[in-house]
Amino acid sequence: MEFVRFRKLHNYIHSYEIKGLDEFLRTYEEEFNLIYYKFEKLRDRGIKGFNDSILNPNIVKPLREIQESIVDKFYIVDKNWEDYSFMLYSQTESDNKKVYHNHQKSFSIASTMYLNAPNREDGGELQFFFGEQDEPIIHPIKDTIYFFPGWSLHRPLAHKGKNIRHCINWGYQCSNNPIHKLTGDRW
Repeated sequence: MEFVRFRKLHNYIHSYEIKGLDEFLRTYEEEFNLIYYKFEKLRDRGIKGFNDSILNPNIVKPLREIQESIVDKFYIVDKNWEDYSFMLYSQTESDNKKVYHNHQKSFSIASTMYLNAPNREDGGELQFFFGEQDEPIIHPIKDTIYFFPGWSLHRPLAHKGKNIRHCINWGYQCSNNPIHKLTGDRW
């Protein structure tokens, strides 16, 4: 996998195109599906929650290297406080949680990437809320990682189609407000 391009989508939303990311994630689609089905069974038994950890080091190590290299290259931050695991949120047309939430207690910088992001006409966007009249909607695209402040309210929107949409999430926790080295955006 190789870094290709940074794009500022909003003062609080940055995207990073990573060539080969979708191909890499696709090799683990069956494993992601199994995690989703296992977690779905737990929820059927009354366990609450939306995410499950990704533990496979063959997935975690390369993704962590990419994420940390983006943080090092593009953000002024101090040392990461904790080595957070990658979390998997999966949704289907009939099983989705359109709930605003944030990661303020966990992350200074939150990030997400997608496998099986729906076509634009099928929904499945990521919506943010930064205040009245400031509710950007991002349509996820392949080979892209999205970074945003951990405090930002956001929610996945429902999508149409039979595919399971997988969101792989990770965060970086530090004591200072992250500052983007190119744009000066302070989170």
